[in-house]
Amino acid sequence: MNIVLCVPPPNAADHPLLGVASLAGMLLAAGHEVAIFDLNAQLRHRQLLPDRHQRKEGDGVWSDAEFRRVMWPHVTALLDEFLDAAPEIDAFGIHVSSAGRALAEDIGKAVRTHAPVCKVIAGGPDFFVSPDEIDAIAPFDAIFVGEAEVSLSGWLNAGCPNGVFQASPIELDDLPLPDFSKFPLHPYSRPGVLPAETARGCVNHCAFCDDARMWKRYRAKTSARLKRDLLHLQAAGATHVTFCDSVLNPTPERFKTFLKVVKEVGLPWDGMLQARGLNHALADEMARSGCREVFMGIESFSLSFLARFNKQQVSANGAQSLEALASAGISVSMGLIVAGPPLQTRDEFEHDLHTLEKMARHLSTVAVNPLCIPVGTPLWSQGETLGIKGLGGEQSWRFWHGGKGLEDIRLRLAWCREAIALLQAHGVSTGANYEDFDQYASAQLQAAARFLP
Repeated sequence: MNIVLCVPPPNAADHPLLGVASLAGMLLAAGHEVAIFDLNAQLRHRQLLPDRHQRKEGDGVWSDAEFRRVMWPHVTALLDEFLDAAPEIDAFGIHVSSAGRALAEDIGKAVRTHAPVCKVIAGGPDFFVSPDEIDAIAPFDAIFVGEAEVSLSGWLNAGCPNGVFQASPIELDDLPLPDFSKFPLHPYSRPGVLPAETARGCVNHCAFCDDARMWKRYRAKTSARLKRDLLHLQAAGATHVTFCDSVLNPTPERFKTFLKVVKEVGLPWDGMLQARGLNHALADEMARSGCREVFMGIESFSLSFLARFNKQQVSANGAQSLEALASAGISVSMGLIVAGPPLQTRDEFEHDLHTLEKMARHLSTVAVNPLCIPVGTPLWSQGETLGIKGLGGEQSWRFWHGGKGLEDIRLRLAWCREAIALLQAHGVSTGANYEDFDQYASAQLQAAARFLP
């Protein structure tokens, strides 16, 4: 069969998407023809979409019908160009995230019009929702829930019937080797960088995060499989590996084993770490293994605020970890969550500002994010008890409030702006410049005004 794997926005166009490469590896090994259409990367490469609309800042805009209407001519032009040049397609698969679901549905409808006999299929992190929600999604012939390396293979072997296909979690050593040969590598912003993973899932259960819901349980590769993956990437031309794990250092013991493997292979790397367990000795070992940069999901330096996220033990060592990593010559970025009332007091926020000011010399980038509350997370479930209002309505994952509606959302964004101004005054990048955040905040408030009763 001739199968297309499509990646729509929003996804950071830094490198090929690992999940899609894993599917390509499975399909190619089974004898199918595969083409990759990375619409997200093409929009960036042709300068049709600002970077901020491909990253987390883009989540909101792609949920907005007016933004999609403005962008649709660019999307259809690239889609038509790809489909006109492609041979007859048997199945067109779309990677779907929650922020990009509406765009993915529009793409699916356009593909069905262009190629009426083609199967339009979808999978991705948006499809670990309830069966009722999946039943309401159109226009896909088949939807794959869980690890599509298994469910998509079963669908093909069954003759491509319509429906929803779910796979139980598998051991990661049994996954196919990812294949990047079908990706047009030139549109990506980090040439030579290829992604890898050592595990799926997370050992932590932060109240705002849905990783546990997505992956069901934490599963890790053996050292032998990890080394095989890295040598495979090296042979594919990788000059740097970026690890996509939710957390690379679940325990100090496992992390030391990981460091030994990456040092043996000899590829520079980056990834996401938790602060717990990090110290100067481990940071030095990371640098010797080829670590160039890390992202720390610290989120706050206030233990009382972190406690509301079940994250106080994970990030309690945040400031010390940042200092240890920077002292080892590793570029350090971190995430900062801003919530405002009723979850965050002004004193807690000012504690974060004070600590960021002290730590600025150790930081390369801080991603300042207003708190989002995904459906099904512990924070969502506890919302009423915590005084959170507005959950359950359309776009409520980003437009929740403490009872004052738009006033609370405006305050949350104002605190984000305050943190960004402080960081930039101390020479720390925030991923988007001050003017960009003002544009983002304005768009958020306009959208919130439409959705709030």
